[in-house]
Amino acid sequence: MSRTTFIKESMKYHDWRLKNNLPVDVSIFNVDKYIRDKWISENRHDELIAYIKSEWDNGDFNDYTDFIEEYEQFLLKKNFQFHL
Repeated sequence: MSRTTFIKESMKYHDWRLKNNLPVDVSIFNVDKYIRDKWISENRHDELIAYIKSEWDNGDFNDYTDFIEEYEQFLLKKNFQFHL
């Protein structure tokens, strides 16, 4: 479910950029980081972690090390504890 939600938000962001005459050729990695940071600010950590786990299990995160490492650093700084 989190994977679908994340993808829908990415598409919504793309459509918003298109509607506002902004460049839409932004790399998908930058869009994903934008959505990641948005979810962090909205305290949607359980969803974000579930999304990362599902992508990791699918093998889709091989090139996304920065995405995960930056989030990991955030969690460590905040001494964040979560329960899955």
